[in-house]
Amino acid sequence: ITDAIRTKTAELSKYIQDLKVLTIVTAEDETSPALVGGNEVDTKNIKGKGDTNVSGRVFLGTDKSDGKASELKNKIIEYRAYMEGLIDPDLGKQLVQSINTLLYTDDPPPTPDGTAHSWESTRFDHIPIVAIFPQLTKIQLDILNVEAEVVAHLLQQVDASDFKVNKLDAVVIPKSDYVIQGNEFSADIFLAASDTTQVPTVYIGEYETFTTEQGNEDYRMVGSFEEIPVEGGKGIFNRRATRLGTNKWSGLLEVTGPDGTKFRRPFSHVFEVAQPNVVVSPTKMNVFYRGVDNPVDISIPGISMDKIIANIDGGGTIRRSGSTFTVNPGRGNKCNVTVLAEIEGKRRSMGTREFRIREVPDPIPSVRGITSRIVNKNELAVSLAVEARMPEGFDFDLSFSITGFTVMATVG
Repeated sequence: ITDAIRTKTAELSKYIQDLKVLTIVTAEDETSPALVGGNEVDTKNIKGKGDTNVSGRVFLGTDKSDGKASELKNKIIEYRAYMEGLIDPDLGKQLVQSINTLLYTDDPPPTPDGTAHSWESTRFDHIPIVAIFPQLTKIQLDILNVEAEVVAHLLQQVDASDFKVNKLDAVVIPKSDYVIQGNEFSADIFLAASDTTQVPTVYIGEYETFTTEQGNEDYRMVGSFEEIPVEGGKGIFNRRATRLGTNKWSGLLEVTGPDGTKFRRPFSHVFEVAQPNVVVSPTKMNVFYRGVDNPVDISIPGISMDKIIANIDGGGTIRRSGSTFTVNPGRGNKCNVTVLAEIEGKRRSMGTREFRIREVPDPIPSVRGITSRIVNKNELAVSLAVEARMPEGFDFDLSFSITGFTVMATVG
């Protein structure tokens, strides 16, 4: 049965890896430098890291229901049902709850203004391409953790009380694998098939493998290391994310067997730390115009819209309606839009973007579409009215009424 479980996990993990490759091929092509070794992705080599169109094209499709996200969701649901079907409902209630938490696919509740979001849109709608990969990697890690927990549960039913199992694994469950710089990385570390009466010892640091006098393989810590606190049989690991890029950490989990023998099992984990990445994009023009409502799209990868707050300086105003913000700038030639996110009950600044401010340009008068040359008498006689049009390239829908005009004529 363990082979069947691992096969299921490997199939879903490969499908997710293929989605990563499809994302790169869609964004660039099959020769992209971000593709390494056939089906591996190096996000550092993605050219358009801030491109927010690819996520929708690949994962949401034309109507946000026929993309790869729905297919992925269904595969996760199928995998979750298979794993839960292997668990004795009387003996594994907590395990079923843990699986449902890790592989949660329900739609989130509507935002305070009533806007509904799906599981698919929450994760893949209008996010930069570089933010797609941490989410897919987290799902791969989650199914590996589910596999470890289910296998451990099944082995425990054989006789885990005296360690009569052929494998013991240290399991790492991170709260998140995508961490914004300055926030905290958190993870639970525990021994699969463990006895709840046992209190393991968890060490963080480098370790090495050695052979005991009896010829058995064992592990020991080397260099500088530390022991972390244990609660409810789980090691509690917390580190502030200060170094950008890939961060790797490892250690040993040690537990005492019924005969007093020390059992040590290694673990290692990798997480990515990224700079705060906020996208502030005016949807009509690349500047703000004074006296009109300027629509702006604001998003933060991994943060839902109801957790995003935006402020503007210079006496201007900014308000939100659904997923769109509207800016009406105040005084001066420039203004700054500062975006904050509510994370773990606290507001954190995610970045500030500067924009130029301009006055709305004057409308251009025209007679029968003529704006830049003298109008002859016949053209003026057959014209219905003098019109006022906004200059070419001004995208705001403004209209003006002509209240009066002066005609200058050349006689003779």
